[in-house]
Amino acid sequence: MGMAVSSDIDTQQPSKAAASTPVIPMTPERLQRLERARAFSILAARLCADLRCKDVRLLEVVNLSPVCDVLVLATGASARQMHSVGQQVEELAEQHDLKSIHSTKRSEGGERWIAMDLFDVVVHVFSEEARDYYDLDGLWPDAPEIKWYEGREPSPNANAVDADEAPTELDASTDESA
Repeated sequence: MGMAVSSDIDTQQPSKAAASTPVIPMTPERLQRLERARAFSILAARLCADLRCKDVRLLEVVNLSPVCDVLVLATGASARQMHSVGQQVEELAEQHDLKSIHSTKRSEGGERWIAMDLFDVVVHVFSEEARDYYDLDGLWPDAPEIKWYEGREPSPNANAVDADEAPTELDASTDESA
């Protein structure tokens, strides 16, 4: 069962997360890391979709969350599929010199959730029940959605904002030490 959202919330007001999270100054190094996070998240979203995940969304939480810049959210159909998606996203990250800080596989009472923390990007692959229950989509209502689906069907709830042209590869020369 998902979290209820009150219909009387003023959507023009900043979210509680935005109000309590300091805005990080966009230095050239920070901007470079954000662009790298956006580029990788688009590749990860396309991989999730290619592996038959549904409702794949990218939320840019750069000034809303102190944890990461981009959330990749996807719903898998089975534990086996979710495990495969998790492995392939980790392999994709390794190919782009991104190290997983932490990876969690959670199974409680039939709910399944895989989370991979890649520092600036956190990838979540949920079962349908867990996606509804944890409702990360609803937790970040002010987060702009990054369009990743170029020529594909967008998520049914996509109200995406325009992003720069979607990259097909990451720039291997990007300095991660920033």
